[in-house]
Amino acid sequence: MRTYLPVMLALSLILTSCATGVIDQRRAEEIAIQASLAFQNQDYQEASLLYAQAVPLDPKNASYQYNEQLALYQNKAYEQVIQQSENSFEAFPTHLEFLFLQAKAYSSNKQYDVAILTYEKIFTLNPALYEQKVEVAELEITWGYQEKAKKIALSLLDDHQQVEKALDILTRLEGDASWYAHMQTYLTMEAEVQAQEQLQEGSNTVDESSSVEESAQPTQDTQ
Repeated sequence: MRTYLPVMLALSLILTSCATGVIDQRRAEEIAIQASLAFQNQDYQEASLLYAQAVPLDPKNASYQYNEQLALYQNKAYEQVIQQSENSFEAFPTHLEFLFLQAKAYSSNKQYDVAILTYEKIFTLNPALYEQKVEVAELEITWGYQEKAKKIALSLLDDHQQVEKALDILTRLEGDASWYAHMQTYLTMEAEVQAQEQLQEGSNTVDESSSVEESAQPTQDTQ
């Protein structure tokens, strides 16, 4: 009996822990629903407070932490977002959305240098975020970091991704007399020619289909 007693106690503790965990998760879900409603009603302060209650109840749920930080961002609590997003990314290193939100907080706080460094960190971790690279290049132009934007656009050309948008960025940076402007014009004309050819092919296909349908109809005896 003495041998089984420690085992039974251990099992009892495990079961109690599991039950507590399930209860906490359900409570976190209930709070998160209230937080979501507050967010939809644009009560961002209330939403952030509610999500903050849900986080410790289910610390493995990354969405609670992200939503709390998103509510803080909407409430312009940029410093809190910057600090918390760093901690969350350390806990969830595959969730790049924390770094994206951190970069937005930096930029909203007019800390453009650090925002750019954060975006560069993201693209190092996932180089295939081509659409996001275009968006960041556009931001860098508005912030006055033309060379940074040019670097991104050139990398897109090297990767043969988002070519038209990359050429548009480079044309605006280098001018209408640049090679990029000429290439952009060439690609635009080529696209127009292809569109006309496809339109013509589609028109021919419709005509042929119509003639087949008409020939399939029985002819009426006029006599």
